[in-house]
Amino acid sequence: MDYNKISNLFSVLSNPKRIRLFFMIYEKKRNMNDLEESFSISRPAIRKHLEDIISLGVVKREVINEGNRIINYYQITPVGKRVAKFLKEIEKDIAKKTEEGDDVFLTVKPALKCDIGKNLVRVNKLVRNFLNVKIGDPIEIVSKKASIMLRVEKAYNSDSDKSIIRIEKRYRDVLEVKCGEKVSVRRKK
Repeated sequence: MDYNKISNLFSVLSNPKRIRLFFMIYEKKRNMNDLEESFSISRPAIRKHLEDIISLGVVKREVINEGNRIINYYQITPVGKRVAKFLKEIEKDIAKKTEEGDDVFLTVKPALKCDIGKNLVRVNKLVRNFLNVKIGDPIEIVSKKASIMLRVEKAYNSDSDKSIIRIEKRYRDVLEVKCGEKVSVRRKK
């Protein structure tokens, strides 16, 4: 396997504009005017993105002489079709994974006094984004012995970079966990 070629493919297609160009061309053969109408970037910028995509061998340029004009058309190659199919499958898997939700393992810390009795837990933005939950959404907290559902709230600024979950004592007792132990957290199904 040529790891440099694979790395280059992902590097080039990691740019959102290039991946969008790639999929537009995957849908049907396009000329520069077609592509320019769909982007708010200059023609030279589009041309540069196309050169990068063409260099991968997933798109090819076809030059057609139409009367007194020469028009460049861009179309997907057989390799490009396989890459597009692969990327669409990956996108489906990612969407499915997001729907199902993955577990996140967090270290238990005590709730602060101001949160006691409010039926909530606090986790940072990275965890909320990973679980695809918003502030106020219920999440499931799972220990080896039990699970509970509580409403998620924003982590305190001092906790924003920590992989912790703040839970008040009565819920730690239900879960039979102590501060410093890990629990699994997932989006409510």
